[in-house]
Amino acid sequence: MPLTSNVFYFTEFLTYSRYSGIQVSSGDANSGLGLYATQSLKPTDIVIQVPTKLTLSVESPVDYNTVMEKTLFESNPKAYRNAPWWAALSIQLNYYDKINLINSRAGNNGVRMKAWMESLPRVYDTPIHWTESSLEELQYRPMIDAVRLQKRLWREQYNALTRASSVFASKISYDDFVWGCETARR
Repeated sequence: MPLTSNVFYFTEFLTYSRYSGIQVSSGDANSGLGLYATQSLKPTDIVIQVPTKLTLSVESPVDYNTVMEKTLFESNPKAYRNAPWWAALSIQLNYYDKINLINSRAGNNGVRMKAWMESLPRVYDTPIHWTESSLEELQYRPMIDAVRLQKRLWREQYNALTRASSVFASKISYDDFVWGCETARR
């Protein structure tokens, strides 16, 4: 991604942040996709503070987003509710990226997620995307087995979700699901 698009996305993200109530103490568009300090920081200094209502979370049953259940899993809400945290977060990420850019859980009229979604990486070069021959070149059986296991688990989880909901299957592809899983696990 060229620097100009990083600058654009960061500027958009800062605008989104200020509109949404996220407090950023320093940084500018030249910092790329992250922030950098323009002054010395003490260990207790707050660099960025995000209101809880803007976070995506799936740590406990109360965190599960009923919007996901009603929109994508109305016929089988337990499929979403019982999904592993990384799968549930992938569903949320894809929902806000591809289906509805408004996070209505953020209160008032909701918060547009576009700038934040566009600031996320779109492509990962993780071993899950490597060919079998590239994996074999590692010559490290534990890593090869771990990647194969992850591929199998993610495929099985996606297949279970698509069996549970034709709406989910029609809206979120396997590649999109994998992107969400990778983003969730970063």
